[in-house]
Amino acid sequence: SSSSAASDVYKRQVYRIILTIEACGGDPTAFGTDPEGHSIDLVKDFIWNSIWGDPGDQGINGYIWALIAADSRGLEEPEDAQWTREKLVQALLERQLADGGFGLALTDKADVDLTSMTLTALAPYQEDEKSYTFTSAVTEEEVTTTVAEAAAKAFSCIADMQAEDGSMLTYGERTSESTSWAMLALASWGRDPETDADFTREGHTLADGLAGFVLPDGGIVHSLDGEDAETEGNTMAGYQAAYALEAVCRLKEGQCRLFDLSDAPTVL
Repeated sequence: SSSSAASDVYKRQVYRIILTIEACGGDPTAFGTDPEGHSIDLVKDFIWNSIWGDPGDQGINGYIWALIAADSRGLEEPEDAQWTREKLVQALLERQLADGGFGLALTDKADVDLTSMTLTALAPYQEDEKSYTFTSAVTEEEVTTTVAEAAAKAFSCIADMQAEDGSMLTYGERTSESTSWAMLALASWGRDPETDADFTREGHTLADGLAGFVLPDGGIVHSLDGEDAETEGNTMAGYQAAYALEAVCRLKEGQCRLFDLSDAPTVL
């Protein structure tokens, strides 16, 4: 139904809404009131005690963005949280594919975008020595791993998907979005996409790869391998490139990660 489709769209966007509110200096835990006059707490209702149930019902990106939102400003985790940070981290680890990558669904092949998004969400836990033991949702075998160990496999997986010009491949096609997300993932883990040896092909870095999608007017095209050459900038490609470039700038300037909004202004 149309109402169900609208609900699914909102599910995918609510975590980004939380990030947007925080970036603008607002408080997503007290975001106005409902028609009955009750305070609206987006974090409690859609992360800690999700009124929609399992965030992963919409695919792995539900866990990814719930975790990114939870860590965006050190949001306090309540004692009665049904979806804790630890549970969200494990939910991601459980969905790692045999080759180290991640896909939207368990039956999908590894995808650069989803793998990079997962790495970005897991970045705050890279120094966590905790070992997670669980039954893999993919192989149904018992797995014990740390976040850092899982991340090493994920980075290795997507490194194999880099083209000779430095860009990243999505099912064999060079796309700016995949290139941008790989840059963002590296920067989130403290790795410079302009110099990282594991992501350099024939002397070309990820930064070189992204430059290949830039039009004379500054627009960013989606693909270099479509049937027809793209002559106009793509909106999604543009804002995801902005994500990547800002993430790299923050890394070089010693600032917090892109989705760490602890340095965002507070609106009184």
